[in-house]
Amino acid sequence: MVYETKGKKITINRGINTELSLVEKLCTDKQKESYQEAGRFTSGTNKKSFLTALSQYCEFEYNAETKNTK
Repeated sequence: MVYETKGKKITINRGINTELSLVEKLCTDKQKESYQEAGRFTSGTNKKSFLTALSQYCEFEYNAETKNTK
């Protein structure tokens, strides 16, 4: 599915998506940099912000163990 936000088009495919692929599509440059340095969200606030942004575009189930969404 293609969504448009802030003049930017975002494509989120149905099925299983990795957390990293969604971070690349939804997060700000600073959030992406922080995520890439640690390989994860280092604070609950960043994780909550990410999941809130994702919920604006689709319904999802998040698996914290595998870091996948579907």
